[in-house]
Amino acid sequence: MNEAEKRIDNTVKSVAESVVKYINSHINENVSTSVLSDVTGYSSGYLSRIFRQEIGMSIHDYVAQTRMNLAKEMLVNTNLKIYEVAENCGYENTTYFIKIFRISTGITPQDYRLKGKH
Repeated sequence: MNEAEKRIDNTVKSVAESVVKYINSHINENVSTSVLSDVTGYSSGYLSRIFRQEIGMSIHDYVAQTRMNLAKEMLVNTNLKIYEVAENCGYENTTYFIKIFRISTGITPQDYRLKGKH
């Protein structure tokens, strides 16, 4: 790999890492590709392409997975109400959160909490 290819490769990795860091620190906010595009200055298409190339999944899937992992952790390790967990994970609508959680895990957030505490 020549020097120019190495610089491009490092830039792609750096951009993907920056996007991951931004998502992780702003998970309770809107972190759509258009927001990420505004924050980074790169086009949505470019971000989507390099993110999938470097991380192995789409931005949307990464955000959803990160939110679910955070929700699971909060359900087991805190006494927050379900709607508070939903808000802290970036879901404005508790009903939608419960639906997505159930699709993702096969059980409701309340059942997950109960199983995790036993």
